[in-house]
Amino acid sequence: GSITITVNTAPVITTPTVFVVCDDSLDNDGFNCFDLTQKDSEVSTDPNVVITYHETLTNAQTGSNPLTGLYCNINPGSQDIFVRASFTGSTACYSVT
Repeated sequence: GSITITVNTAPVITTPTVFVVCDDSLDNDGFNCFDLTQKDSEVSTDPNVVITYHETLTNAQTGSNPLTGLYCNINPGSQDIFVRASFTGSTACYSVT
């Protein structure tokens, strides 16, 4: 008998540039909402790569709790967001930035 072994590689991705906006309120409270998908093309231009955004590194590593729609930061003034990228149909091989 024989077996076939397929080794998948993780996608090559780029850390996107910082998302900078002016505070949208009159009270300068440090909160605003962002369309994170605007950064997709900076992360990867490969049409076979699925990109998701996460509030924690653990969530990005496990693929849990992806941020969808407009994301409003929860830390005033600055917010770290983690990016996970995997190939369509192969979520076990992923890259995180």
